[in-house]
Amino acid sequence: MRKQLYLIGMLYTLVVMSSCETTVDIEISDYVEKLVVVGEITEQAPPQITLSRTVPYNANGAIPKITDAQVTINNDLGEIIVLQWSQDEGHYSAPAEIRGVSGRSYTLHIELPDGSSYESFSELLNPVPDIDSLSAEFRINELEDYEAWYVTSYFENPSFEASYYRWKVFVNDRLLGRSEDLAFGGIEGVLKGEPIGVEVFSAQLDQGDSIGIQQLSLTKEALQFLGELAIQANTIGGPFDPPAAPIVGNIRNKDDPNDYALGYFFASSIVNKSIVIK
Repeated sequence: MRKQLYLIGMLYTLVVMSSCETTVDIEISDYVEKLVVVGEITEQAPPQITLSRTVPYNANGAIPKITDAQVTINNDLGEIIVLQWSQDEGHYSAPAEIRGVSGRSYTLHIELPDGSSYESFSELLNPVPDIDSLSAEFRINELEDYEAWYVTSYFENPSFEASYYRWKVFVNDRLLGRSEDLAFGGIEGVLKGEPIGVEVFSAQLDQGDSIGIQQLSLTKEALQFLGELAIQANTIGGPFDPPAAPIVGNIRNKDDPNDYALGYFFASSIVNKSIVIK
């Protein structure tokens, strides 16, 4: 199985226009501010949550963060994790010893200074299989006339039930964060213990480059969110592109389900492995 690719096709058509000009008045709807949530809980590090608000498209300056909210994470055992704002780190975080636990479900709660309350849907922190090995193969894509190194992650399928994953890629310890670097996918109908190879990354690399791969577990809902995010991120305004629209995550206003936050609260197990290009 290879990583999901979202191919955006474009058709250019030359249209002969007359020389006349027409003035069109476009009515722009009123701007509606939205809460933006970026955060996760994992087995590898304390949970981190960043809160901000959207700004009008013509606004200048940095996007202001919300620093005086009350942020907690509850699990299915009734345990409560309190997160505190850290000015140095720029996000809300829990004490260093706090970690997510595989098999537990987690719900994010946010109380804003204006009295509004937001809550995520419950996210199950699924286990993730260890990466048995990584391979790096140099080859030529004859269709695109493109030479690159292709990195594949090999692991054993943990269960016959469907499982969902995301892969984060680090080149010389730098996380690749472009939309085209999103790598994620699901595995279904494969026997438990069956070896699997997933091509997660390709790029032009140099000898001695270090490639680090993080393999993360996802829920089906988180996978669907990333799929919608990838489609929108790679939309280029062509005539056959879907219209731009907000991507609805898993966080809602407790008093108004139609008021949703932008972003997603993830729960993931993580394993790491690296390889050096030789």
